[in-house]
Amino acid sequence: MNLKKMQVIDLTKTINASTDSLWNIMVTNFGNVANYTPTLYFSRYANELREVAGCERHCTLSSNGKKYLVERLDFVDKKNHTYRVKFKESSEPIDKELSFVQFTLTPINTSTTKIKTHMEYRTKPAFIGFLAKRQFIKIFRDMFIGLEHYEKSGEKINASIGNFKKIKKNYQY
Repeated sequence: MNLKKMQVIDLTKTINASTDSLWNIMVTNFGNVANYTPTLYFSRYANELREVAGCERHCTLSSNGKKYLVERLDFVDKKNHTYRVKFKESSEPIDKELSFVQFTLTPINTSTTKIKTHMEYRTKPAFIGFLAKRQFIKIFRDMFIGLEHYEKSGEKINASIGNFKKIKKNYQY
């Protein structure tokens, strides 16, 4: 049992897209998260696995590549549209052993999906966890906007392209 205090974030966003379409973008194409995440510069698969537990992706968080994150699908339940991501490596001060993000996609109807995001994390040092919370919430909210736009238009949104400010005006969180 973990006795360390964890920070928790729970967010929900309804997106006008089918659950299957969002699952395809978020899980089937797990390594391409930079296609819809405005804070990332680049992403790629970090191993040969796809759409199963153990699949890994490398995410570049800075233009020079020095800030990065390697994430691993820890749990995938395609039937219930739920998956969990754990952190394998990071240049950022996050406790890789304890921290994770879980996404659950729930169909509202054939063209609308509710995405529930649950993150538990701990930073090293622990006191910056509270400060990081606002930033994580912003990252998720911006990612949801990017996801909705990418699903509708196919237009990639990431920090390398720098097109998010213009696109964000057309969406609400």
